[in-house]
Amino acid sequence: DFERGLLEISLQHSVRWNLPETEFRALRMQPNRYLMNFLASCRSYIDGGHKHLPNIGGDIAEIFKNETSSAYDNSFSYRLMEGLRNYVQHRDLGVHKISLSGKWDAQRTSRSMRAVVSVNVERLAEDGQIKQSLLHEIRKDPSKSNLLSLVKGYAECFCRIHSEVRGNLTEQIGVWSKLILDLKNEFTTAFPAEDPVGLSVVEEYDDG
Repeated sequence: DFERGLLEISLQHSVRWNLPETEFRALRMQPNRYLMNFLASCRSYIDGGHKHLPNIGGDIAEIFKNETSSAYDNSFSYRLMEGLRNYVQHRDLGVHKISLSGKWDAQRTSRSMRAVVSVNVERLAEDGQIKQSLLHEIRKDPSKSNLLSLVKGYAECFCRIHSEVRGNLTEQIGVWSKLILDLKNEFTTAFPAEDPVGLSVVEEYDDG
């Protein structure tokens, strides 16, 4: 959604390139909304993993913990986006700057448009909660302030984490899937006229 939002902004800019200031400010809210949704989803995934994976048993909760720790240690995008989530939740919007540009090809028959969104390192520094080591990296390499690159890097970390967790649950998932299918078949055998869509299994205690 975040990248698609930037494409939509670029498309709008190709049609209306000289926006009034009020409309340009409103335009900046679009990637901010997508960014906040993305960061909230990532936080929910992490919190949910720490809460629910221990219920599965085995070492899957420890694997999840190790993978998230490894992502934090090895990915600048992961570290900064973790800090940015707290910043967005408690202090300010995450998209500090949006730059729109366009370029014709050599024959002037086609024009490419570009929307670049970024964080401002000095505004992050004002918060006092973002680690100085992260701010130093951005100051040393301004390209690291590009939010699209940060979002992609952060998402890649979650893909690796999820892949590792799923890979370690392959056997259990097979068992669970078979159990669900067996219960579904048992239901359709007992109630052939009923549709199993929406079928649920609940825990029942002897004492009611």
